[in-house]
Amino acid sequence: MEAQAKELTGIDNYTEDVKRVHRRNRRYDEGAPEDVRSPRDKFRQDTFFVVVDTLRAELNRRMSAYSNISEQFGVFRECLDLEGKCIRVAAKRLMTAYENDLRSDIVDEFIQFHKLLKTELGKPVVEPLQSVVTVYRATHVQAHNGC
Repeated sequence: MEAQAKELTGIDNYTEDVKRVHRRNRRYDEGAPEDVRSPRDKFRQDTFFVVVDTLRAELNRRMSAYSNISEQFGVFRECLDLEGKCIRVAAKRLMTAYENDLRSDIVDEFIQFHKLLKTELGKPVVEPLQSVVTVYRATHVQAHNGC
């Protein structure tokens, strides 16, 4: 990556390689000597690693949020599944998350919706989304005993 940056900018040296080093007179009782890292190491440790660590932490935070949403709204994925054996569990999970907003008969509504999707009326909806569901299932581990 450093080689690509040098190629893009046309600059081979770090600014600190060219600049004069300011050395301060220290007294005999002063602490540790000044930072003696190379400019390349300073950049890697003080900038690059910080950016990568921040990016990693943010991606983990987002993944956790998306996993939570995926778990709550998994009932819609289950409706597209041909077997639909986990619809009841997924619908109850959604109902629990939004108990003040959803009626208790929502579980039966999702089961009926699943049956509708299996008919000719559901083909235009289900067929284009089957590949998305297949990819999702291949890349994510299902919790709750396979449901």
